[in-house]
Amino acid sequence: MQRDEDNLCSRETRVFFPVNGRFGRRDTTWQNVCGYLIRPLVQLPYVRWFWFSRYALGINDPDLQDCDPDGWHEEFYWSVADQRGLLSFRLRYSLPSDCCADFETKAAQLFANHSVIPRYFRNYSVTGDLGNERHTTDESQRAPRAQIVARMVHATSQLVLHGLRGPNALGDFEFESIAFDVPHHLVSNITGKPG
Repeated sequence: MQRDEDNLCSRETRVFFPVNGRFGRRDTTWQNVCGYLIRPLVQLPYVRWFWFSRYALGINDPDLQDCDPDGWHEEFYWSVADQRGLLSFRLRYSLPSDCCADFETKAAQLFANHSVIPRYFRNYSVTGDLGNERHTTDESQRAPRAQIVARMVHATSQLVLHGLRGPNALGDFEFESIAFDVPHHLVSNITGKPG
């Protein structure tokens, strides 16, 4: 978790992956993304905090407009009812400022090795993202709420990687079948929201 006195920088990258090959096997797509692309990066010794999320969006979605989503190889596009779209993940991370360039060089090389498309490495605001109006309506609580949510998404991301198994003989990763069942149930019970 970023603290000002630690001289950390918070950054993010967005990565698009193809809908064929090891990332195109419907039952193992996300597991393979986690195993081949995310886990090697967050295991680097200087990563202090991270979280990640996946997206499947039509190419006209406003969320993709800073990614220039046109003109890539066809293997990156899925199509449903004449709607073309892209699969991606965002990785947000925090690390010492003097390690940032080395981390992003290693990340770019890993992405090139797996023929995926990163669109940016840029600064990330924990409070701006995890303390915005989607998380609290109380302006004075934005920073503390962001820190609480940041701990939650970091722990969830750690759990996902901890539940990852493989790769198997086919080169696919899988999740331990029970890894998320009870935590999901507990969150539902704690919040009083069915899940």
